[in-house]
Amino acid sequence: VLWKLDVDSDGIINALADGLAITRRHLEGSLETDPILNQLVSASGERTTETSVRKYLDLGIQTPDKVLDIDKSGTFDANDLELIMRQATGTFPSTSLSDGFSNASVTHADIVTNLTSLIPDQPVT
Repeated sequence: VLWKLDVDSDGIINALADGLAITRRHLEGSLETDPILNQLVSASGERTTETSVRKYLDLGIQTPDKVLDIDKSGTFDANDLELIMRQATGTFPSTSLSDGFSNASVTHADIVTNLTSLIPDQPVT
């Protein structure tokens, strides 16, 4: 499965649905159920149940290349969540997308590349 930020696979990356679903999964940790996930997904998407969304999110967190580790720190953490939400809201133009995250080990270009790889046909600037 090619992992993308469109968690419910409805064709739209939405901060209030996909972004919050990713955040919920990160915050809930090992909880077996999260009824809020059912409320976040679009009925017109391919993944419309908590179980299908959870499995998809876990795939993004646990893959060997850790696709949700946007800043490549080695773990999926709050920094990655903030970068994902910045991208999903679309309100951080140019280098402001990565302000506070770029450093010697990860540049703005790296962050843009990592986010772009998770967005189908949608440029990140």
